[in-house]
Amino acid sequence: MDDLNLYNMAYKHLFNCIHFGLYPTGSSLPTVPELCKTFNVSSSTIHNALRLLQEDHYVSLSQGRSAIVTYDVNEEECRTEYRTYSYATKDALLDLCDAMLIIWPEVMLQGLKLCTDDDLEKLTEIFQRMSPCNEYPFFDFFFHILKGLGNPLFLNLYLSTTFFGHSTIMRLRDKAYIYGYMTFLKRETAQILALCKASDYGHLKDLLVRLYQKHIEGIHQYHDSLPPPEPPVKPIPYEWNYFSERPLVNFNLAMKLLRQIYSLLGNQEYLPSFSTLAKQYSVPFITVRRAVK
Repeated sequence: MDDLNLYNMAYKHLFNCIHFGLYPTGSSLPTVPELCKTFNVSSSTIHNALRLLQEDHYVSLSQGRSAIVTYDVNEEECRTEYRTYSYATKDALLDLCDAMLIIWPEVMLQGLKLCTDDDLEKLTEIFQRMSPCNEYPFFDFFFHILKGLGNPLFLNLYLSTTFFGHSTIMRLRDKAYIYGYMTFLKRETAQILALCKASDYGHLKDLLVRLYQKHIEGIHQYHDSLPPPEPPVKPIPYEWNYFSERPLVNFNLAMKLLRQIYSLLGNQEYLPSFSTLAKQYSVPFITVRRAVK
């Protein structure tokens, strides 16, 4: 996975988190070291993503501090928009969860079997940073397990499926549920470490299956509670393309055009011509056509 692709991934994830109100106006984003661990990239890659967010007026950057959200977040509007988005992705996400229940416990088990003493020490350090208020160490924990497989395809799939489902969705639920689920998750990761150190792989496999079942149960409960939005929305499919460069270029340009429409254009006004947009954003003509489509 190259830094260009992960830079786009970091930008898209943070953009969505801000846009959906997961980081309110005036709040701090995770620190650069936390984001580096989450996306497994260098600090320069994260700084590039943050600079783009600043250029788009979503955050303010200052040396030695975490990025501060400057986007004007209306909490209720964000909740409504996120519920609409969640409803649109519901079918794809639930199908994806059922598929991942077959894949991930076995893949994680193989990663844990390959853990060295240094890996277990690293996982213990990550575990000690876990709290009900910060989901990033949990991402880091399972990501580090997968790194032991030496297969970038699994790392790619893990990030793609994780962020499509937006684990941070729990922040939109009641605080008691969040605290209870994150406490459960930390307790289970402690058991993962203990069973791995004891090489008790039979019980470890059972635990991993149970862990994913619990995760999927929470996702089902949330999505089953969603009322159909008005007006109806078109379903959003899952596409494994976060790390393929061209679709990301198209997506990022589409996001820029949406912001231009919302901030500068009124109803019935025209976008600039494709050739003008291509020159403005320094992209090929075909990229503009795909983004507008």
